[in-house]
Amino acid sequence: TALNWFGDYVHDCKQIVELKQLKNGQTKTARSSLLRVNRGVPQGSVLGPVLFVLYTEDLTRYLEAFCLPIMYADDTVLITNNRSVEALEISTYIAMNMAHEYCINNDLVQNKTTVSRAT
Repeated sequence: TALNWFGDYVHDCKQIVELKQLKNGQTKTARSSLLRVNRGVPQGSVLGPVLFVLYTEDLTRYLEAFCLPIMYADDTVLITNNRSVEALEISTYIAMNMAHEYCINNDLVQNKTTVSRAT
């Protein structure tokens, strides 16, 4: 079945990290050891964004009572607005916490280096 095919596609994946450095006209390569990937889909795969969208298709409905969520591939933007600064801070705090809760409940890991808030 298609479900079995997808399961086989993401099951028992392994990865390495390779760094190349050009120094004095010579390329030096360093590689990590082979590591098992416990979650996610193969990075750079054509199916990665599609699988993410399918997996998180309920995220916008989950958040729309608190903010306007906009999703593109694996990026999500939460838009909140309010007339007062205090209410805006509260609604933004609630929306961010709800998104965090969604990630926890769905075994997703947020990239904390890219989470930000703009006012």
